[in-house]
Amino acid sequence: MKPTAPLSLELVWDAQPVSSAQLCKLAADHLGWKRTTTYTVIKRLSDKGYLKNEAAVVTALVDRAEVQRADGQEVLQRSF
Repeated sequence: MKPTAPLSLELVWDAQPVSSAQLCKLAADHLGWKRTTTYTVIKRLSDKGYLKNEAAVVTALVDRAEVQRADGQEVLQRSF
């Protein structure tokens, strides 16, 4: 089960497929991140299997519904 989606993944879902340069602009505008921070997060999310960054185009490998289902199951498990 994958954890709650970070805000950066929300940006990718809303804009995909998105160039890494455009994603840097979006992250700067919405999250206040520097370019280097965005590239670090892209790398980490790619390593975890959330994103694919191929030819400087970023796409999500998991969809919102999948993450929301996992979040709901996690909440239920913690509650009972």
